[in-house]
Amino acid sequence: MFTQVKTPVNYQETAQYAIAVAAELQRRDSENTMPVVSHARLDAMSAGQLQEYLTLYHPELIRQEFPEYKYAEGLVPIDPREYVGVKQIKRTRITRIGQWQRSSDGNVSRAPIDIGMDDVDYGSQSFDAFITFSVDELDEIDFARRHRSMGAIVDTTREKVRAVQESYQELINRIMAFGSVRQGVYGLHTHPGITKVKAPYKMGLQQSADNNIAIFAAMLRIASRISGQRSKPDAGLIPDQLAIDLGQQEKNTTAGISTLKYFLESPQGLRMNLDSTPEMDTAGPGGTTAIHFYRLAPTRLQGVVPKQMRQVTDPVYVNGVWRTDFHCSISGAHVARPYDHVMMYDVYDLD
Repeated sequence: MFTQVKTPVNYQETAQYAIAVAAELQRRDSENTMPVVSHARLDAMSAGQLQEYLTLYHPELIRQEFPEYKYAEGLVPIDPREYVGVKQIKRTRITRIGQWQRSSDGNVSRAPIDIGMDDVDYGSQSFDAFITFSVDELDEIDFARRHRSMGAIVDTTREKVRAVQESYQELINRIMAFGSVRQGVYGLHTHPGITKVKAPYKMGLQQSADNNIAIFAAMLRIASRISGQRSKPDAGLIPDQLAIDLGQQEKNTTAGISTLKYFLESPQGLRMNLDSTPEMDTAGPGGTTAIHFYRLAPTRLQGVVPKQMRQVTDPVYVNGVWRTDFHCSISGAHVARPYDHVMMYDVYDLD
């Protein structure tokens, strides 16, 4: 009688293969804006099997729903370049000093036209995460791989790596909004150079439509004044609940136009792209509600990620599981021209 001997499973290689499958799926997913960077690549045969499997298979999975990550997906334009190894970024703002004078003013003491240089230092903070595969999971993946059954591989690995990527997206969103100020990493709302003004009164349905619009108008006047009329905000963020209230409140009852629509269609708000986020519930000093107007352009505002999420170790056996580590480095929101930004805080009472 012969005893069948099972071929030993190379768990490290199997775990790496599983991650390669997940990375390939992430690459093919058009909705994924920040794919994982993996050490491994699928060979042509495996890639072909995966394509055939995806053609025939529709996953019946119910995933946890997450909020929109607006700061990571457009509210702060992300610089696509990487600066691997950089721990601090210095940006220099150059301003002009002086002006031309009439030639007839010969006796007037003249000053040269010159430039002023102001350095701003931005820090960078590193973050780590890891996923694990149990021996049982790797046994199943190895069996599926040898029998060309992609289901077990896709279901297990895709969801594990998706969880890492989703958490990374959430991290980028939080840092771009609020930063990590102690490390010199600033967010859109915590940059020290932006102008912050306390609201003269609380907005909402308890105010008239004119009073609510007056707050927006006041912020635009402040922006014009601090920029010397050189800059006008084209983007604005307000609390979600305030957006609902202003969308319900009617400015013109005859035409059925809401306060929010009236402002956005007025000459003052015509260029504004107004959005709402839950972060504005606590974006102001002391965790107060806030409205933030700013210029949305990559030359004036950039989110910097020196090192995007990537796999940094091959799978290693630790405490009974096979572990793979990921790493990233984030430098936050870099504001080129602080006078583009005006925040008015303590502007609304949450329910």
